[in-house]
Amino acid sequence: MEVRRLVLGLAAHGLPSAGLDLPERPLPDDEWKRLRNEVRHQRLTGQATAAADQGALALTPEQREDLEREHVAALAQVLRLERALLRVHEVLADAAVPFVVLKGSAVGHLDYADPGARAFGDNDILLATDRYAEGMTALLDQGWVRPAAEIGPGFDVRFGKGATLIGADQAELDVHRTLAMGPYGLLVRLDELWDRPARFALGGRELLALGTEQRYLHACFHAVIGNSSRRVVPHRDVAEMLLYGEHDPARLRELAAHWSAEVVLARAITDTWALLGITESGPLVDWAHERVPTRRDQRLSGVYGPGSSYAAKALAGVTVLPRWRDRLDYVRLLALPGDQSLAFRGRSRVGWLVRGGRRLVQHRRRSRVPGG
Repeated sequence: MEVRRLVLGLAAHGLPSAGLDLPERPLPDDEWKRLRNEVRHQRLTGQATAAADQGALALTPEQREDLEREHVAALAQVLRLERALLRVHEVLADAAVPFVVLKGSAVGHLDYADPGARAFGDNDILLATDRYAEGMTALLDQGWVRPAAEIGPGFDVRFGKGATLIGADQAELDVHRTLAMGPYGLLVRLDELWDRPARFALGGRELLALGTEQRYLHACFHAVIGNSSRRVVPHRDVAEMLLYGEHDPARLRELAAHWSAEVVLARAITDTWALLGITESGPLVDWAHERVPTRRDQRLSGVYGPGSSYAAKALAGVTVLPRWRDRLDYVRLLALPGDQSLAFRGRSRVGWLVRGGRRLVQHRRRSRVPGG
């Protein structure tokens, strides 16, 4: 069996009607090592361990020990990250800046029966736009470091997805203002992200997470337009939350429509069902398979495809800003970034403008869709 199919079988383990088989006999050691390495990369040690426990994944005693070591290492990383998250909570609570936990720990505790089955590699939080600068200052003052400088003054708060910080423990913290970069991030109604937040306990403290429907849409965003590493875990999230969650399908579609992201919701479901071999149906699954993307859907979602660049997504964002003043400021900040931002990206101002001009021409050629 090829490694990719085995990985998909493990990602689908425990889901109803998943038609991907796992080997009935232990793999040869060389094939096992390739599978183990991919399971580690895909952060699926929890699913692999559950499959082995339930007899669905045949392993030799040595392979089982090997898998257990990998799973312990993945759990240890999660615990380190959750300790770092509690430190973030402490700093932002002292600054009186509320925040919401995205993905990782929130999804593990709220959407999986066993939080240990949802491994992750960094922490993600959301700050409200009007408190974003204040929250970032509080974190930077307490030792977090921002490797990449802001494009230009005010870009983050008005247009940006967010920024990545590195803590003293080297744990990565992604501080979001919205859920994605480019057009879909700019189309999210940010006030709706804070509507009816969920709560979960961690280390004796109560943390906020996105509400059920917002959390599901974020999983769809991650699977379709934010999964640059092409991991399977975001698709497992989409399946896990839809099949076992207590979401309101009507509200899901309403939020997706508000954010012009119905195509993202539909594609996340259809891609996940195809990828993991799920045959279980339902009203939302039927809607997703029946929905036909509009030309606007195709134009906007096309900038998030394989090989898409930061520039392509950024340039596409111009088209969804409602006010000409915002469009002009957005283009000005992208075209004339600050010196620190240029230095981080290793570009001169002339080189940046030349490259940006080429990207703009390429984007305009690709986006000429009649009637869009």
